[in-house]
Amino acid sequence: MSDEEYSRGDDKRVISDFLQFITEFQPDIVVGYNSDSFDWQYIRERARLHRIPLRLGVDNSTVHFERGGALPGVNITGRLNVDLFKLVKRDLGIVKVKTLENVAEYLGVMRKEKRVNLSPREITHCWFTPSERHLLYEYAKADAVSTLGIAKKMLPLQIELARMVGYPLDELAKMGRGRQVEAFLTAEAFKRGELVPPKRGSEKTYEGGFVLPPEKGLHENVIALDFSAMYPSIMISFNISPDTFVESGAVKDVFIAPEVGHAFRKEPDGFFKRIMSDLIARRRRLKAEMKRYNKESPEYRLLDIQQQSIKILTNSFYGYTGWSAAKFYKRECAEATAAWGRYFIKRTVNLAEELGLKVIYGDTDSIFVKLPGSDRDTLLAKAKEVSELISREFPLELEIQNFFKAIFFTGKKKRYAALTDRDEIVVRGLEVRRGDWCDLAKEVQTRVIEQILREKDPEAAVKYVKAVLKELKEGKIPLRKLVIYKTLTRKINGYETKQAHVIAAERALASASSIDYDIGSKIPYIIIKGGGKTSDRAFPVDIIEESHGTEICADGRRYQVDIAYYIQHQIIPVAHRLLQVFGYDTSSFEDAGQKTLGHWF
Repeated sequence: MSDEEYSRGDDKRVISDFLQFITEFQPDIVVGYNSDSFDWQYIRERARLHRIPLRLGVDNSTVHFERGGALPGVNITGRLNVDLFKLVKRDLGIVKVKTLENVAEYLGVMRKEKRVNLSPREITHCWFTPSERHLLYEYAKADAVSTLGIAKKMLPLQIELARMVGYPLDELAKMGRGRQVEAFLTAEAFKRGELVPPKRGSEKTYEGGFVLPPEKGLHENVIALDFSAMYPSIMISFNISPDTFVESGAVKDVFIAPEVGHAFRKEPDGFFKRIMSDLIARRRRLKAEMKRYNKESPEYRLLDIQQQSIKILTNSFYGYTGWSAAKFYKRECAEATAAWGRYFIKRTVNLAEELGLKVIYGDTDSIFVKLPGSDRDTLLAKAKEVSELISREFPLELEIQNFFKAIFFTGKKKRYAALTDRDEIVVRGLEVRRGDWCDLAKEVQTRVIEQILREKDPEAAVKYVKAVLKELKEGKIPLRKLVIYKTLTRKINGYETKQAHVIAAERALASASSIDYDIGSKIPYIIIKGGGKTSDRAFPVDIIEESHGTEICADGRRYQVDIAYYIQHQIIPVAHRLLQVFGYDTSSFEDAGQKTLGHWF
């Protein structure tokens, strides 16, 4: 593109060159990141402006844009169009703020500090400033390289799943786990001469897994014992399948589920049992084959992808039977599976306690145990004894999953932080993993967790938090650490209640930069001082021109960051969530008294 074309904002040649490239290269797969919601929509509008038909199909047809749904769809005849954002949204829950930069860094594709990052305002500036256009090129190149890198990491597994369920890759990328299982079952039913029932389910809840509430506080030397593939093993062992279910008393030779009393024929093997047994046997053969190769070899990686695909499908059967929209829906199957699961975990808790272990937490398919006054080896020996006894008594394998040098529970299920014997910190269910907290809050909580687990010093953690609050009040914390991100799930005018990120998006659109965020965009905002509710004071980061301490400037006006908000609603809450376990309340961050660690064991 020439400087003159740049100056005019004329991208006609860019679009034409893109179409020509697709025609010459003839790709089978086209990938993007949030491309269905943004890139393709933008390309369509620009092509329409220049009267260029988007003939990208193998048959020279135009791109088809689907309407409806939270996220739009884009289809190209003869090519597989895959929006990686949809895959990440479904499969990569561990990355809470799913920006391209965050996902690329998490998957080891590109570190954020190694790439050029531009805000929407800066992109506009670079577009119309010849001396800065090289930055725009580097930014776009980093996006393209990151997208391709993510595709190389994520698509092999998806391609294998697509092969297994019999659906094209672009369709599979849009499917939830339930639909994937259904597609697989439908294909298998055809092969095996089974009839596929019509959808007939009605929503009805049932009791899930057993939970033994965690013992609040800090614990040392703890072992986690876990049932390997509990629900698939139960369904196979007790022949749980929609076609083996019978009314209680109708047939004599049956398995009867505890608590709920549902009955399942022992013979012949049900449709689900046959399929799941085949899947598990295939996975076992693949894992045996993997041992023949080096972990870095392409053969090993391909086999690993195949066994992961089988694991994903197998583990989804239980949830599928309880999904009312499923063709093979049978609530009794899900209810019975969960009932057997509760029976096994309760029996495990009782046995562990009979052998002298103290069970401090149990949830669905795992328990956490300790042996007060014992050393590591004694605890491991006791845990191994429990594992062997349970594995002999039941048709399941109870394995030692992890040894924790230290672990603390906040008192709610699935919320804990632990230090393994490999010196790794494991965090489950705490704010440090959620996306609606600013980076400073996550940083504070991470450091507090480290001081509790590694240094075993809650008082030092309180002093650290107080030091951070002091820096925050003095304006010494970089603005980037105060940014909050939230996803726009519909058009701005589609929200009945205006949440903070929606108001920030409205401000961005009304600003001099006129930034129009698309569905699926992560809206970065901070909270500024002013009247009204907190959400009314959400300010879009992308229109900020400069910042100094707690002051920001945008569109010729100056605003003050609401430090009180960050203290009371970000930093103190995440720290207090952890430190309240040790007797500290919110006022402790102003004046905390000294406490010794021994008090908390």
